Amino acid sequence: GKMCADLVKYFVKRISPNRSAVGKSDLDESISGAKRRALRQIAGRKKTEGTMPEVEWPREKQSNENDNDMDHLNNLQIPTRFLESVDNALWDHELVLLRLNNVVKKKKGAKILGERVAEAINGHVAQVLGHTVLVYRPGLPVVLDLDDIVAGGVDVGGIG
Repeated sequence: GKMCADLVKYFVKRISPNRSAVGKSDLDESISGAKRRALRQIAGRKKTEGTMPEVEWPREKQSNENDNDMDHLNNLQIPTRFLESVDNALWDHELVLLRLNNVVKKKKGAKILGERVAEAINGHVAQVLGHTVLVYRPGLPVVLDLDDIVAGGVDVGGIG
């Protein structure tokens, strides 16, 4: 029932022509420091409320000693299931927290992997905190109007 409907819903969004309107590089360029700050505030509030969507990288069977090896992180296969969960969360919420402690030991690794995940789904890394990465991607229709928020037209406390 619902899972099937969701699959169709997200698939239609994935293939809709609108999506390609904003590529990742355009998105990265469109996000100013002020917008990033607004995203961090919204994320902080959602965490406090317990409404922040989080996607955890699946636990690997073997422990990873090549963590310091950045090549390893650059070539690591990103699990499809994980990407789909991130993608779906972004369609619904525009902001998602990636928990990468199962796969990276160092913050630098989280940044590299976070960027790769963002790239795969046309998202923007708004923040890297320890092993968590905050990813943003505007939805269709847009949920968080960053221009409005930054312009002070919206009280960040009152969103969502």
